[in-house]
Amino acid sequence: MTMKQHWQRLQTILTTPHIEVTLRMTLSMLLSYISVFANVPYITPIELAPLMGILVPFLVMLFPTLSFSFGSLILPTFSVFLYCFVSSTALLAIAASESGGTVAYIACFGVWSFWNCTSLRWDKSEGSKVSIILIAVVFQTVLIWPTFVTVQDGFTVPDASLLPNTQLALQGYLADTVAIATSMGVGTHQLTIQSGVLQGIVAQVRIDDENEASTYLPGGMWLVKGMWTYSGVNNPLASYQNMMVFTCWMILFLGVAVLLPPARTIRSAVWRGMIPAAMKDAAGILRAHVENVMGEVNDDDDANQNSNANREKEDDDNKHKAKVGQLQGKCIYHMNALFDGTLAKYTVFEPRLLTNPCSHPPECTAYYLAKLSMLVARVSSASVGIQLFTSREFCYDNLSSGVYSNAADNLEVCAKALATGNAGLLDDISYVNSCRLSSGGIAGEGGEDQNSLKDEDAFEMHHRTEEIAVMSKKWL
Repeated sequence: MTMKQHWQRLQTILTTPHIEVTLRMTLSMLLSYISVFANVPYITPIELAPLMGILVPFLVMLFPTLSFSFGSLILPTFSVFLYCFVSSTALLAIAASESGGTVAYIACFGVWSFWNCTSLRWDKSEGSKVSIILIAVVFQTVLIWPTFVTVQDGFTVPDASLLPNTQLALQGYLADTVAIATSMGVGTHQLTIQSGVLQGIVAQVRIDDENEASTYLPGGMWLVKGMWTYSGVNNPLASYQNMMVFTCWMILFLGVAVLLPPARTIRSAVWRGMIPAAMKDAAGILRAHVENVMGEVNDDDDANQNSNANREKEDDDNKHKAKVGQLQGKCIYHMNALFDGTLAKYTVFEPRLLTNPCSHPPECTAYYLAKLSMLVARVSSASVGIQLFTSREFCYDNLSSGVYSNAADNLEVCAKALATGNAGLLDDISYVNSCRLSSGGIAGEGGEDQNSLKDEDAFEMHHRTEEIAVMSKKWL
């Protein structure tokens, strides 16, 4: 292969959706790992850097790399975590209060968990968040320092249970107080911290015979309050502010995989991929059914003249049945994928802002695409249902007029118009009763044909394709 052919092959590989998605995810993970290992001060919150390297790759693999996920999945995570912070604060306040304690904390946590499970678990739009909320609150109150035990009993510095960076930061806040206690000699001294982050807190400093200091700070509501009022990414007491900073960094890293141009949208996947494919398969199953029924009628006429069985015809019939079976499976898949326009409704987070503001001012078009999805899903279900009616008299009377063949033609025209984004193709669409598509809807000719069509079109395929053509015109 020449160098030019190698370059063309490389371009083809790099422009495939799989490679593009992989590169987006890799870049997002790379940024999160840089924030973990670079150890940049005043950027990554204390002791939360390892968690960044765990959560971001997990969520990047979990969330779709489509534009809608930024508004529907990534940004709402901040509100979910904020709800967790408020809930954790209430539980820690109960544990730190004089009338509370561990028993009160456990009881209130059980009631709170039960309420979340009963009120959110059975709601499809909110149920998936229950596990995230419960796990986040357990982390905030049981695993991440200061815990519900710390706000009750206080803490001692130094302590082997504290993480190194946390212990180092606390020792810095207590350095002046420890120096005063050391000058007072061996013993236990009650001192009020005069300056710094912990100003006003009464500390108990113990100086042993080896001149080693051990400082105890009592628990209480001041610790719960400080989680919100203290600041600084290197301050371990500023728990909730640091978690908010952490959440914002996480949203930024996740947003890179989604918003990196060129944008990948679910709108394009539904509009140019799923809906045209469903239309083509529905048209194919209509044509196959028309050919099957009309072919059986012709075979009956031939059978009267020739009684010998045609094995080649039987093979063709078997191939035809296999083809129809495949098309039925595809149509059922399209029915489920386009059901209720669920995927199309997510395009509300992908507004069409790049349209010509003179001819098409920016507007929310999610309704049109959702309506079009539902109409195509109904056509797919109707095309599958047609296969259940195999009575020759019924089928022949309904197919001989060309209604279903014309409906298949219209579906293919609409599919091509949507796939190419060419609304002009819809102007040439034809109907059995010589209807014409206009900008405002359907203009028809021949009222008698409209009445007779109702008797010939038992599945209303003509009416369904009209609605699809109108909605396709509005969308384009």
